[in-house]
Amino acid sequence: MYTFTYPPSYSQKKTPPRGKKTIRIVLLVLLVLIAAILIFYPKATETSDGLFSLASLEGQLTEIGWQYQGEDYTLTYQNGEWFCPQLTAGLSLDEEKLAALVNAAGQVQSLDKLADGLDDLAAYGLDQPMLRFSAVDEAGQSYLCYIGEIPGEDRYACYMEDGDGVYLAAQELVQTWQITPLSLLQAMPLCSINPAGVSQFSIRQNDSVLNFVYYPHGVPDEVYSLAFVWFSGEEAGQREPLDSIKTEDFLNFLTSLQADYICLAADCNAEILAAYGLNQPWAVASFTCQESISNEQGEETAIEKVWQISIGNQTEDGDYYVLSADGNVGVLAQDTVREIVSKRQGDFVSDDVCLIELSSVNRLTLNYQGQSYAFVRTEQIDSQAAAGDQSVLVVSYTKNGQEIDGETFESCYSRLVSLRSNIYAEGSGGETVATLRFERNSSRNFPQMTLSFQSYDDQYYLVNFNGEQRLLVERETIDSLLADFAAL
Repeated sequence: MYTFTYPPSYSQKKTPPRGKKTIRIVLLVLLVLIAAILIFYPKATETSDGLFSLASLEGQLTEIGWQYQGEDYTLTYQNGEWFCPQLTAGLSLDEEKLAALVNAAGQVQSLDKLADGLDDLAAYGLDQPMLRFSAVDEAGQSYLCYIGEIPGEDRYACYMEDGDGVYLAAQELVQTWQITPLSLLQAMPLCSINPAGVSQFSIRQNDSVLNFVYYPHGVPDEVYSLAFVWFSGEEAGQREPLDSIKTEDFLNFLTSLQADYICLAADCNAEILAAYGLNQPWAVASFTCQESISNEQGEETAIEKVWQISIGNQTEDGDYYVLSADGNVGVLAQDTVREIVSKRQGDFVSDDVCLIELSSVNRLTLNYQGQSYAFVRTEQIDSQAAAGDQSVLVVSYTKNGQEIDGETFESCYSRLVSLRSNIYAEGSGGETVATLRFERNSSRNFPQMTLSFQSYDDQYYLVNFNGEQRLLVERETIDSLLADFAAL
């Protein structure tokens, strides 16, 4: 018999209820479960309308049992906790799901009495019951109820062992007990990895693949050099820059996916995976993670490890069977699956106005309102540094040959590279209002790049970044920024 506790990895995400809150939940569970069992217990009623007293066993239940699809399941209550011996050790019951189960059962009441005796159980589908549920109280008294489908009807009948007749069971009661203990588990994470450790991930759908590659130190020979940028594609020269915020939001979404359990990894085999379409999944999400391993001497080595989430056949309800990175099988909502596989590269096009980090720029030339301003960035070793110490750099800036305040220039540049827009141009721009030309020290292929702003309408300028015209930015924001550059 296993005690369900929260594993260490889960405790960071959710703290289980403690103290008085736990006691209140347990009392609620017991009260409602009593209702689920006793509403069909004939000994407690003096009427024929199927309503039964719940008072006799209030707060005394110590065991719940049910049979579904030929399998017997049990929940036992000891020392303020519920246990299930049919589940693998280390898995945690979800208290909310458990409370919902007994609450749903407790709301069902018998609608009518069908027969006074138990002489013809076959007439009510009770000779071979489809379901059975039971309870045991603190005194060891057991209460057992059988449910069957009435032949030729879309109705259900039930009777209590040692009872005085057959009663009509509402369909909700039948649905309540058509479950396995897996349905009571906390939702399983499909991929318990830290997104910050992911260096590459992809979504493969049939024959198409969407790749995401992370370059934490920038890509010197590419058009963009701003650090922490995601790209699509794997081959040099074929990489396309992606919007880092959009990409990271999608990665966070994928790594936080959870599903309902269907089959634990320990019970999965090739036949089961084939039955769910997971031996040849039509969609797969893959993650390449950077991990460290230690040898016997305590030395750490960085390795790459690949995790996968596979999507298989649809369920009868339209959801999808899914195989977690740990080998567990679950069910994932179709809306979630649609959100995973509907993404295209165009959904991740960068919304950044300028993606050139300042440390890669030697010279910035601004042409604005008929004037030209040349900003030069210079690095040199601090004269006060110790001999041979290359770590102490002094950065200075000049404008048209005159030294300017470095913090003010860096503040203006920071405003420039933080500009984003999700407003897209529907037409071409007009005359060029301003141009910024970047002369860079970090790219052999693209040593010079140009950012310009073109008139568009009364509210927006059109951004032209190295020939790409797509985004619109507010005129007021750009006018203020350019004026501050010119005034340095």
